[in-house]
Amino acid sequence: MANHLLKKPLGVKIRFYGLVALILSFCVVLMVTAVVAYTPRAPAPQSEEPVITSTPSPTPINQTENLSVNTTDKPAEQENNSLISKEQALAIAMPVIDKFAAENNLTLISVTSEFSNREDDQGLRGGAVLLQLLHENLSVAEIHARLSVYPVWDVAAHFNTVTVYRTIVDPDGNSQLVAGRTIDGYSISIWADTSQIFYSSPQPLTC
Repeated sequence: MANHLLKKPLGVKIRFYGLVALILSFCVVLMVTAVVAYTPRAPAPQSEEPVITSTPSPTPINQTENLSVNTTDKPAEQENNSLISKEQALAIAMPVIDKFAAENNLTLISVTSEFSNREDDQGLRGGAVLLQLLHENLSVAEIHARLSVYPVWDVAAHFNTVTVYRTIVDPDGNSQLVAGRTIDGYSISIWADTSQIFYSSPQPLTC
């Protein structure tokens, strides 16, 4: 075929080789384009930015502390500020005492007050009742553990000795005074945490 091509006129040879060169150029362009298209590109450099992390605010610490107060040398009623004082207890009791003294023509001699923590053995405040606990098979310690204890002010008034009389009516309709009991005092008990009177009664003469 090469010998046959050499016998062709010069113009034909030029056109033939030009066509071959054009085809080769086109193939080279396609190859270069494919190489460039499929060559992986390096990622563009990114500017480094500081990473900001959100740190939760620390929980505030409650600095209020329960301060223990040494109450060794203080009366028991002052250990709890919610309890009424001796003066407040007397202010509650004295109107009752004064009224009783006026109604019975009594002379008030003295008034005393005493603070204590007492078992509510009658269940006046909704707790257990001593009489009911005695019917259960409980030890003395268990009974005391079941009874509620509350702070109490006891106020005692002392009068001149007096005999209280009462009127009775016989079957014939006749009335007469009969000596009742001889009293010389009046007792009032007050819950120190609620300021309520739970016992109020004249007291008989004790020998």
